[in-house]
Amino acid sequence: MLSKPLYLSLVSKIKIGKSLPDSVYLHQDYFDELPNELKRFITGLSEAISLQSTDWEVIKLFKSAFKVSFLSYPDFYSDPYPELKKSITVDLESLKTKETNYESSLNPPILHRKELFIPPTNPYFKEFREITLEGEEIGLYKNTNKIGFKQGWLKTIEEHGYQLENGELTQLSPEEFNSHAELTTSIDRHKTALTRYEFSLPLKKLFQYDQINENTTFFDYGCGKGSDLYLLEQAGIESSGWDPAFKPDSQKTKSDVVNLGFVLNVIEDYQERVEALLNAWELTQKILCVSVMVTSDNYINQFEPYKDGVITSRNTFQKYYSQKELRTFLEEYLMTDAYAVAPGVFFIFKNQEDAINFEQSSIKRTHNWQHLKVPRITQQDLHLKLLNENNELFDSLWQRCLELGRPVKTSEFSKENDLVGATGSLKKALNILFQFSEMDDLKKAEEMRKEDLIYFFAMSLFQKRKDRKITNSELLNDIKYFFGNKTTAENEAKDYLYQLVETDNITNAANGILNSSIPHFYNTDHSIIFHKRFINDIPLLLRLYVGCATILYGGLDEIDLVKIHFKSGKVSFMGYDEFYNSLLPTLRERIKVNLWNQKVDYFDYIIEDKRPILFDSSVFLSKDHAYFKKKQSFEKRLKSIIPHINQNINLNKEALDELLRECGYELKGSKFFKI
Repeated sequence: MLSKPLYLSLVSKIKIGKSLPDSVYLHQDYFDELPNELKRFITGLSEAISLQSTDWEVIKLFKSAFKVSFLSYPDFYSDPYPELKKSITVDLESLKTKETNYESSLNPPILHRKELFIPPTNPYFKEFREITLEGEEIGLYKNTNKIGFKQGWLKTIEEHGYQLENGELTQLSPEEFNSHAELTTSIDRHKTALTRYEFSLPLKKLFQYDQINENTTFFDYGCGKGSDLYLLEQAGIESSGWDPAFKPDSQKTKSDVVNLGFVLNVIEDYQERVEALLNAWELTQKILCVSVMVTSDNYINQFEPYKDGVITSRNTFQKYYSQKELRTFLEEYLMTDAYAVAPGVFFIFKNQEDAINFEQSSIKRTHNWQHLKVPRITQQDLHLKLLNENNELFDSLWQRCLELGRPVKTSEFSKENDLVGATGSLKKALNILFQFSEMDDLKKAEEMRKEDLIYFFAMSLFQKRKDRKITNSELLNDIKYFFGNKTTAENEAKDYLYQLVETDNITNAANGILNSSIPHFYNTDHSIIFHKRFINDIPLLLRLYVGCATILYGGLDEIDLVKIHFKSGKVSFMGYDEFYNSLLPTLRERIKVNLWNQKVDYFDYIIEDKRPILFDSSVFLSKDHAYFKKKQSFEKRLKSIIPHINQNINLNKEALDELLRECGYELKGSKFFKI
């Protein structure tokens, strides 16, 4: 096995093959001209991962990373522009292997300039060079950013008045060229722009997760009529934007935060979508927010199909993504993790540490801890005297320990200098603190924090976000204190994830809700329903169960109730109109997430009068909630009139009124009247 320095040194000296700034590409037929050490290394590496010589044609040698990629182009010699079928990348530092299969991809990577991959003595060299010269004469290679994938390559060929037929470029006649003009010329993209008087959903999410403030710069890629920009300006936040219809002359500027809001879904050309995404990503310095439209199949079916979307009644194009489809699209082209924060809304971070910090902040729980209780001074005890004289300082230290679930480490307490000045050292301060503290609170905080960390690692594993280097010092201290090392933490998280596939485990975990103070509705042996505000209070196994479903679906801002199905591997999310304010909330939307096949089904209840009623909403409120007594009183009165009414009855307002009339009553507001 070569060392990393020797490997990088050997690769840097390679003067053959196709050389790019970060790597060198070579066909197997060029192997004889490589240094013997490098040939033996590549051969041994392929054998170590059980890769036959027939499994790949081209190798990619990285110039600045200890990595090697084996690339499968089975049509390398027969296709002038072969498609990549499979890529296997071996990271020699982490000893990890990543395989990517493009067999079923509609837009695989394309190989160009094949003569560079083989030696000049190869009998195909002259033929490949002529193919490249033909493309250069036509002008196909001027914009290399557009031709790396199949759809972009075909579009570039078409834009230059040619078509690719049986591997050959043939010029289109004027009639043929005109016939290739797409419906896009008549689609009214500009009609999708809206005038709003409040921030759009992606902007609300950016504010909710503290990604925008007066110190950040913001750019809106596809800003439409500029409603968000106007509102940001009023808030004193530096912002600018560009739009092909409304602000075509605006400069595209690099910014901390870039918003690609409801742009991808109105572009009917696939490659143009890719270009828009990559252009927005290039402008991004910290975080890119991407949002698209999501809806139900029933809603989509009312429109005229076109390409991979529909033409709406307003002659606009809409591509409705599923959550999984959008995540795959973003991660495939940006080659980094995408984080769902709402249905159709994702955050993508430029810096991995920012991504990890975001994951941490989104799952960390809080508790209404009791403040540090300090006894009165009754004797000349130095520790007690120090504690009493620095009460506020020690109280802040105690709250920080409870927040961390463990003793603080150096640089984790903002008032550390004051504390050391008063006591002599952080270690001594902690010893004093723990003599006079409610240690049961710290033990509870420790349990909560460890669960949060298991949740964090489990969600990362569920999303296949492994092998990321953690540099956040607080998180590193957490891992060392609670687990000893990252491997142990991930193994504990794996154990919990494995438990999720056993339905008996889910059923047993639900007993933790039955025996708790969490308000809920229990459907015998098959499901349990509770309000989303109690998600952080349910047993960890169920929290992970719901967390996995949430990742597949997105944020739960518009959701009220969560339903865990014990037997089918499903979680349902229900959103109601006026859940708290209304005595009879109506079901606005229902989302069912199947964890076993990772499928998300949307059910929209568009017609308000037909929306099913929730008759027992008080069941999901704690008894000290402001609306509990009012709802409970109303529901008791309703059940006294219609004794058999319950949550399993699927009635809308019209059906309820009819049922009341049959019983001799009518409902006006919150009052029942005899008729």
